[in-house]
Amino acid sequence: MTISKGFLRDRFVVQRARLISGLLLWIIGSYILYAFFYCFREVFRVLTVDLGQQPLLVLNKKEIFLYNLFYSALATSLGYMFALRFILSYSITGQTARQRLIVRHTLNDADFFSWSFLFWLGKFLSTLGIIYISFPLQYDIAFLKEFPLLLVLIPLVVFFSTWPRLIRVVGINKYKWLGISLGVFFLLSFGFAFKNFTDSQAINHNMLKNKVEYSYKFNVPRSQSFQIPDNRFQVIDIYVVNDSLPNSKPLIFFGDVYSKVDLGEINEKVKTERERLEELRGGRVAIFLHMDMNIKHEFLSHLNYQIRKAGQLRILYSTVPKYSKYPASYPAFKHSGIRYSLKEYYPEFEAFLDSAEKLDLSKYSIRIPDSPMYRVISVKKHNRIAIDVDKYETRLNGKVITPEKLKEIVYLLIKKYSPDYVIIFNPAPQITYNTYIEHLDLIYSQIHRLKNEMSIEQYAKPYEDWSRWDEQRDTINSNYPTNIVEWTVEEKRLIELMKKANIH
Repeated sequence: MTISKGFLRDRFVVQRARLISGLLLWIIGSYILYAFFYCFREVFRVLTVDLGQQPLLVLNKKEIFLYNLFYSALATSLGYMFALRFILSYSITGQTARQRLIVRHTLNDADFFSWSFLFWLGKFLSTLGIIYISFPLQYDIAFLKEFPLLLVLIPLVVFFSTWPRLIRVVGINKYKWLGISLGVFFLLSFGFAFKNFTDSQAINHNMLKNKVEYSYKFNVPRSQSFQIPDNRFQVIDIYVVNDSLPNSKPLIFFGDVYSKVDLGEINEKVKTERERLEELRGGRVAIFLHMDMNIKHEFLSHLNYQIRKAGQLRILYSTVPKYSKYPASYPAFKHSGIRYSLKEYYPEFEAFLDSAEKLDLSKYSIRIPDSPMYRVISVKKHNRIAIDVDKYETRLNGKVITPEKLKEIVYLLIKKYSPDYVIIFNPAPQITYNTYIEHLDLIYSQIHRLKNEMSIEQYAKPYEDWSRWDEQRDTINSNYPTNIVEWTVEEKRLIELMKKANIH
């Protein structure tokens, strides 16, 4: 009789039928757990929108597959633990006392680790779910980019958790057992990862189809200076995007993609919505203009004209903070931007222009007195500069200037003459909204710089730290007001009329 290696060790014998049953249990259990994890993710994505009013967590195809792979590997690891318990517990009869003791210890360890892991996994997912519903955490934590090793190690740790005890059970067959079980583990993990139980892209479409940002290519400009409206204001969102068809006019949406309006309808639409908000919630109303950066300033002028005719003067131009780590889709940026005050609209002033433009100025003379209806005369009483911006260059009082030099002159003008200063801002009709915001931001950033300097010098506190109820903030604002004059459509007509009449 030949003596083989390990003949003194007790051999753990498992029936082939038991192994086949355990393998089937492993496959079926892993598949059910994977389906649960997958559906949990999709339900979680929907609940963050429905319950938490947070932005939808959108995953691309690559991210979906990698998360599927993590879920399937984790499910396969847990399925392996349950299958192992089935195989060992029903194969314990007929073994030696020593083998039965080792098997019981192995099962106890497997049970303890499995249920402890599931307990802490449940607590972690519950906590993470509450946080995700409360805050847009996907913009701060990117598991695939920041913790890829963790996602790889968790399933492997679960899979190998019983191995220190299991090698004593299988004995000399440990490498064979390890090789076969690892092969099945990787085969199931990668095989399940290709299975999608829902159409994630369809869910994305159904959840986002009413949002203009999803339905149209939409790029928001960035700015160094920005404000967020406080709770006193009710916000009306107006979106302006470029149509996908070439040579077509920009599209205007009032709140969502289902409320498309024409330019001529903005007047009545703003009036109706403002009255509704004031009656429903009270407080003041502000227009928040979300405009694509490539739209021409000429369209913005016509839009502002219609908004002014509706009696709405408070407007905020949507921008993204210039040096922020967050993307433009970050929800806190939706209502951040440059606060701007429009000039009040006077129908009698426009009626006067209609009449005056019909006169033969070679026979009749007209007189243009100072009036609150326009600013063409009153700005001459203040220290002022004129900034002209077109597609090719920026000019200060008619001379070409670089942005850095312009920034310095704006700063010195306001510091020396404020509050008795005026900056006349003349953007050309053909410049883009992005160029318009860049130059407007240049002026605003210098005003904010001076406010901050005064706050630190007099109160040893940054300007941003003051609340709107603090007297110090009011004092700083009164010392450095925002005196920017951008001619309205009517004022441009008046300037042309004055040139024809030789009125200076």
